[in-house]
Amino acid sequence: MLPEPLAPLLAAYARANAARAGTALLEGLILAAMATLPPGHVAELERRIADAACLRSAPPVSAATPRRAWLLLCHRNGHQREAALDALSGPAPSPFHLALLAWRLADWVPQVRAAAARAAARIFPATGAITVARAAPALLLRWAEWPRTDPEGKAIADSLLDNRDVAATLYARFASAIDGPLPRELTLALGRTTRFDGIMLEHLALHAVHPAVRAVACRTLIAGEAAWPAGYRLDPAEKRLGRTRWLPQIARRALVPSPLAPLPGADAIMRLALADRSALVRRVGADALIRRRHDVPDLPPLAARLAADPSPALRARGTWLQRPAIP
Repeated sequence: MLPEPLAPLLAAYARANAARAGTALLEGLILAAMATLPPGHVAELERRIADAACLRSAPPVSAATPRRAWLLLCHRNGHQREAALDALSGPAPSPFHLALLAWRLADWVPQVRAAAARAAARIFPATGAITVARAAPALLLRWAEWPRTDPEGKAIADSLLDNRDVAATLYARFASAIDGPLPRELTLALGRTTRFDGIMLEHLALHAVHPAVRAVACRTLIAGEAAWPAGYRLDPAEKRLGRTRWLPQIARRALVPSPLAPLPGADAIMRLALADRSALVRRVGADALIRRRHDVPDLPPLAARLAADPSPALRARGTWLQRPAIP
């Protein structure tokens, strides 16, 4: 359901549009009401907006009515959506409007996707960092679900996060927030930009409030690379048998050190994780210790500490490390 301020405004817009009456005042009110919508539900809400406003046969939008253009991004007719995208100007008024424009980058009509890429190239750089940062968590979680996005659209969408102010705002969220899918958001953000590499990632490993965020940061620094889900592919073995099975794909990239702040060593981050107050983070350190056990000179005391850990999973790892070496 649409929120109460927006639903009656859209109904009034539909009546005024059918009667060929003026809609300029209503368009301004609708623009303000749409700004309160959550960007994470843009795919569902744009359909409800189109139904509530009867956006099926509205007159073509012109460059003189950019406020109407934001509403007509929800139109059922692809020609109307394309014209609306070409009429957009200025920064996105809200996180929801930014997400709505990003959603049009995955439109099913190729001409609309091309118009969305042109509009995004104009509007994304002009939109403030706070607006982008508020929309970014929802966009990060949804981008992987929009398979029709063209390479140009993907590059433009990625450029949203490749901004120092946006990265700083998101870093503050990752460091201090305790709710929401923060670990997944950080994982996906690392796949979109290198802005978090180096000192930001190290600070998250040390000071993030959410233990799962610290775990992601430690795992990434220890590995020296970022890894994130990048869609699915058909299993060729199952395909030969006439069956369909989708396998997740993981994309990877090496971390990029800053000239002023080199990446911390994997050994230091492993020891930091082993001393963390959260068992989730200590497990990351324990797994790294198992992989690097032949290169750790003080393995016995570290294994003994793990064997006495309150977590059963970590005690099992410590016991395994203490077993006699097989000749």
